[in-house]
Amino acid sequence: MRILVPFFLCFIALITYSNASELSTELSNAKADFTAKNYDSASEKFKNLADLNNFEAQFYLGEMYETGKGVEKNKEFAKSWYSKSAIGGFVKSQTALAILNYDNGEYQESIRWFRIASENDDAAANGWLGSFYMTGEFDEYGLEQDFELAFSLMQTAVEKGDADSFAPYVFLNTLLSFDETDFDFSENIEKLNFAINEDAWLAQNAKQLLEFLIAVVAAKSGDPIQELVVARFYNNGLTLKLDYYDPEVEITIIKKNVSKSLYWAKSSANNGNADAAELISELVILDLISGNQIAGFENLTQAIENECDMDFACAFDKVWQHLDVSKDGNLSLAEISKFQRGLINLAYVENSEEIKIEELTAANFASILLLPIASRAIINSYDYNNDEVLQKHEIFGDTEFSKLVGIDAGSLASGVDFGRLGNRLNEQIEKFPLALFK
Repeated sequence: MRILVPFFLCFIALITYSNASELSTELSNAKADFTAKNYDSASEKFKNLADLNNFEAQFYLGEMYETGKGVEKNKEFAKSWYSKSAIGGFVKSQTALAILNYDNGEYQESIRWFRIASENDDAAANGWLGSFYMTGEFDEYGLEQDFELAFSLMQTAVEKGDADSFAPYVFLNTLLSFDETDFDFSENIEKLNFAINEDAWLAQNAKQLLEFLIAVVAAKSGDPIQELVVARFYNNGLTLKLDYYDPEVEITIIKKNVSKSLYWAKSSANNGNADAAELISELVILDLISGNQIAGFENLTQAIENECDMDFACAFDKVWQHLDVSKDGNLSLAEISKFQRGLINLAYVENSEEIKIEELTAANFASILLLPIASRAIINSYDYNNDEVLQKHEIFGDTEFSKLVGIDAGSLASGVDFGRLGNRLNEQIEKFPLALFK
């Protein structure tokens, strides 16, 4: 009896191995048929294996029903086979099911399966999740726009070879860490070229960013033509526009920067490019009108984001230092008006596809006329000791005043945006009857 038991177990193991080997051979034959486009034969083999609960065969059968290869197209059958395989732990099915749910508008279930597949190291799933954090399209499901998290997911997807993640990886890398000195131009240019050649996601959008990066490399070597190209990019900025989302998604990749634009335009002219003269003349006037103000707001925003970490007292102190031009510890009518005028200039420059000096001059003229009235109203509302100026203790912590200068709790949480504040101020000015001043 003691001899029979081991013999019996070995016999069972041998049969099991034999069956497994046969199933593996049958799966290989089915996949070979599929690759050779012998779909009728492939579907029959996959169906037999799928009925035996082979998860990979279930994936292939789901794909065939989804695409109509060898079988009549049927999304419900596809979903059913993907689901069985996904529940069984086959990662490709988890991602395929997530995409199918996405296409069907079943977003909560789609996100759930993308998360599961991502945790199982699927490259495509990482890329999809990265796209959600990049665009913010699913903020209502808890996937709020987060460029750093999106970049991390895209980076993982790129390392695993997901073609659709290459272009967004470079967009996010440029947005988060572009620097003319330390940026790895060759790596990012290579990735954009790969995305374009593969016609991957954002490939068409990537062409403009590719032009910019190539131009910067050439400009740094003294090419006057490319120096002017870089100057124009900085003058206009570079925005990624995804109009197939509802609402449309716009992500600023390269901010408009008058100072950098002027630097490269002057360098282009000095290197013999006569075409740079017109842009230089526009930029010089623009810089005189608003250059320092815009740079000041950029520095203020960076200081609040880098040093304050949502601390209101810190943010308030930074804004106060910016407002208090005379450094006398008080805010005068002129200082408040100057701050608001800077907001309007910032909003104009950020929102304009093409900056027109006459329009900017007109906006400044209107603000010079009207902003003292608004500033007087602000002082009257908060000047509790009636000395015609504001002290810090009169306005510190006041929620409404914090909104006026862009550092209320909501702004600190979502990111300080002085351009948005300028837009609101500009809307109020446009409602004012300018005819009264004629």
